[in-house]
Amino acid sequence: MLSMEPPQKHQRVGRIAAAITGMIVAVVGLGVAELAAGLKRNWRSPVLDVGDRVIDHVPRWAKEFAIARFGSNDKTALLIGIGLMLAVYAAIVGIIAFRHRLVAGMVGIAAFGLLGAWAAIEARTHPPVNVAI
Repeated sequence: MLSMEPPQKHQRVGRIAAAITGMIVAVVGLGVAELAAGLKRNWRSPVLDVGDRVIDHVPRWAKEFAIARFGSNDKTALLIGIGLMLAVYAAIVGIIAFRHRLVAGMVGIAAFGLLGAWAAIEARTHPPVNVAI
């Protein structure tokens, strides 16, 4: 049976196991968010919403670099980059939660969810930015 208490010193979870657990929690969280997004036709994937917010807020030179470097695959590269950043973030949160403080891990998970919620809300309340200006 799993306990909600952090592991004791003699029961410490290894870094790799903690990182993998953090990534599994992130995948489950994203899966639930994707399922929720599928409940209404006009709701979008939270990953796509975050990608749109990145595009909206990144400097013009970074957009131009991505288009020059990746061509028509720039959106795919962006989504892969978001996935990699989320994996690293989730691994760090897992390590912090299992090796240090469970509460800190919960705060990290909450921040992860709030970022996705902000991206979704921002998408519905602000018009898209015209990058051709």
